[in-house]
Amino acid sequence: MKMRCNKKTFELFISTILRKDKKGIELEMLGWWIIALVVLVLLIMAILILKSKGISAIDYIKNLFRFKG
Repeated sequence: MKMRCNKKTFELFISTILRKDKKGIELEMLGWWIIALVVLVLLIMAILILKSKGISAIDYIKNLFRFKG
């Protein structure tokens, strides 16, 4: 199914994309960036905590998926 748009809608869409006076980012995109940064900080903190306890992160992950049979 093709989406059809008239010339005015198309020009508005193109002018929005090509506009040079954009300042900042959309709030929706800002939310995703904040979530990504929080996850990154949590991963770094977890790795540092595990290293300080003498357990490397790779060994910890291996032990999580090890099946004892």
